[in-house]
Amino acid sequence: MTTPRVLVLRALGLGDLLAGVPALRALRRGFPGHEIVLAAPADLAPVAEASGAV
Repeated sequence: MTTPRVLVLRALGLGDLLAGVPALRALRRGFPGHEIVLAAPADLAPVAEASGAV
């Protein structure tokens, strides 16, 4: 069975990502068992992963 996914758009830069971390964490709590996929520039991947939200 495929893991369900939630796609999050609009993380354009570092500030946008950091401001959105609380919302990403709320999505994580609201969609347990889902993979949270963040469409953002690749250079933000380490920050997104460190946030624990994606």
